[in-house]
Amino acid sequence: MRVAAIWRELVAQHDALRLMMEDCERRLSQDADGAAQILAQLRTAFVVHDRYETESVGVLLMTNAHASILDIGERLAAHLATQRAMRRLVTTLSVVTAPSALVTLRAHLDHEELTLYPPRPS
Repeated sequence: MRVAAIWRELVAQHDALRLMMEDCERRLSQDADGAAQILAQLRTAFVVHDRYETESVGVLLMTNAHASILDIGERLAAHLATQRAMRRLVTTLSVVTAPSALVTLRAHLDHEELTLYPPRPS
């Protein structure tokens, strides 16, 4: 798959995850049952995204012509460690932990886009 197509898919997934997180935040303040339902959907969406990103991130990192193989390996290892931490966070997501977990997840997505992905087109 071409790098541009991978990037577009990952950004689309991030955007969808952000919308789900916003919906979670709204529902947390209104309806615990509705929040629990959207949290379950968020968990599933994150797992799907995580698998795709884990399979694709090496391709994105290797497109940096100025990066050494060692640098790519270190960045990939750091990314995979962060992904494991995010998976743990998402699998334990509940109505109680959601407010702080959503802040962490949002920061994680922002950080990935700044460090792994090329800039978004204007």
